[in-house]
Amino acid sequence: MASTDCGERGVTALHFFPEHGVAVLNKLGSENSLMTRFYALMCVVGTVLPLSAFVPWVLEFGLDLNFLLSGAFVNRVAAFAWLDVIVSAVVLLVFIWVEGRRQGMTRLWLPTLGTCTVGVSLGLPLFLLLRERHRSVQSARPD
Repeated sequence: MASTDCGERGVTALHFFPEHGVAVLNKLGSENSLMTRFYALMCVVGTVLPLSAFVPWVLEFGLDLNFLLSGAFVNRVAAFAWLDVIVSAVVLLVFIWVEGRRQGMTRLWLPTLGTCTVGVSLGLPLFLLLRERHRSVQSARPD
């Protein structure tokens, strides 16, 4: 639900989070709203781009894990890229669970699943999106 406001930008958005029973009023264009939209956009980009390369490969070669791993380590540059991704994914998974619990977040399985199925390109922006929404809900609650 959206309503108008006589504020600086003139428009305010009302976001309702039923799982928390809280409504959050955000000025469209505020930092929180901009970051939420940015993270949501990056979730889409971070899913579409990697899958646009992986799905055609799977259609051509099938899900042959031995062939996939041999291609991943075919030379030092390929090995560098894959090892970088693996280390980044491990760090992200630990970050998701440690930071998520510290913040009291729920649904941490979503960015975990995104990281394990698509990669860091989905898992990181999805976690940051969920954290941004969680912070909005927390800041709207009376102390």
